Amino acid sequence: PVPSPGARPAVPPAAPDTATVAAPPEILGAEEFAASLDSPVVILSVRLPDVGDHPAQWNLDGTTLEVEADVHDKVKAIKERVSEALGGGIPANKIQLRRGDGAFLKDSQSLAALNIGPKESMMLVPKSRARRK
Repeated sequence: PVPSPGARPAVPPAAPDTATVAAPPEILGAEEFAASLDSPVVILSVRLPDVGDHPAQWNLDGTTLEVEADVHDKVKAIKERVSEALGGGIPANKIQLRRGDGAFLKDSQSLAALNIGPKESMMLVPKSRARRK
């Protein structure tokens, strides 16, 4: 068939360059992830925010805490350890932990289920109540 005047020839879509397309990280099952580690003990680096408008007794000073945990520990237990490391000033239920990718960790999940291994870094984000106007 002869193309009509002014028509563009069909160009097949370009295949993606596999060298530049990053595959999403594979999430392993909790037990498989735990078995892949040399040790079930993980050290988590938790970056604290500066005090800002939070109560001074929360001891938020912009430093980084290192918290030792077992890969099978739930996030809720990690929050309790962080609270203890801060002298109990900030209650565990006022702590949110956020990964480097911005995802918040859910209390009911284990570190293994989240594929959080040795030397993982995260950010403490204090929960704030909605203020009435």
